Amino acid sequence: MTLPPSHLTFRVPLPLNRPALNLYASAEGAEIETNGNADLACHLIPAMAQRLPLLLDRTPDPELMAGLPRIMNRLAMWFPKLAPIEVELPADPSPPPLQPGAGRGTGLFFTGGVDSMYTLLTRMKDIHALVFVTGFDIRPDQTDLLKATLDMAHEAAGRYNKHLIVVETNIRDYLETHLGWGKCHGAALAAVAHMLRPSLNRLMISASHTPDQLIPWGTHPELDPLWSGRDMAITHEGLDIPRLDKVRRIADDPWALDHLRICWSSDRAYNCGTCPKCIRTLLALDVTGRKGACRSLPGGVTPEAVTGLIPSLPPHSTERLHFNELREAYANAGRSDDPLARAIQQVCRHFHEPESEQSPPPLHVGPARINMEDG
Repeated sequence: MTLPPSHLTFRVPLPLNRPALNLYASAEGAEIETNGNADLACHLIPAMAQRLPLLLDRTPDPELMAGLPRIMNRLAMWFPKLAPIEVELPADPSPPPLQPGAGRGTGLFFTGGVDSMYTLLTRMKDIHALVFVTGFDIRPDQTDLLKATLDMAHEAAGRYNKHLIVVETNIRDYLETHLGWGKCHGAALAAVAHMLRPSLNRLMISASHTPDQLIPWGTHPELDPLWSGRDMAITHEGLDIPRLDKVRRIADDPWALDHLRICWSSDRAYNCGTCPKCIRTLLALDVTGRKGACRSLPGGVTPEAVTGLIPSLPPHSTERLHFNELREAYANAGRSDDPLARAIQQVCRHFHEPESEQSPPPLHVGPARINMEDG
């Protein structure tokens, strides 16, 4: 059965000295709703960034509230800009009734990238729906790129017999004014997950890093499950699988390999072929014996293209994790003297180790309250 498009707008707490966005979300292929869980996931980081109490007008699930102190402590430990705050519930704290279980299933946040494509291929039997979010990696005004990516998502859903849900929202615009997208995108995914509760009861987030690579990041195996509620499980998938192993598995499926979309740098091109993500994916294909096999990645990769990344990479960039993995892969393949391997070594020498984690800042409550009333 084809569901009509669902659209909702909801009130936004007015941040101090900032204009309030008209926050919205819409979905094709699913029913969505506003609820206390989505409110909390959406507004917690802005409140923590301003050290202001958050007054909700909808009650989150008890399970989510139970994990809230751990969420705040983890975020505050990782990101010193944030501090734990008080979250005040409505006068009637009764949570909403549980959703009926019939017709609901498991979704996968899907971008067409290495991580989510690997999860799709290896968890095929568990996944009922692919969830693509416009406004996260791709903006609505990037019309050509958005069309090409949505065409890929529709084709993936048809090929692998999955339902496709397309969500559009401006939650990113709201959250990243308070904290960088790499640090807050987990909360945004959690908000979308809870808005999809009428249609799904579980959503998978694909891991970006392996256990030895874990860093403070928006999605994390310790953080993602804490965003779950009693009627929406949020899981972190593929933690133990190195990225090169994911590339190898994807390369075994010609359609998946030909439709990889891993680029965040281009406003128009499906994959630009020159940014750090494109180049390290080309290197991964080279070292795993699949050079030139991905038709969605233009051209090849040269040592000059690899070392040419150095000026654009901050010394503490998270790219160090992936280039260190590539350096080890070339060494294990007996290719340490390969010109590409030497170029990778130059990139790795450019990086510095990040500073150690900081303790959570002390609790500080400001003189005002963020609430759900306009203004």
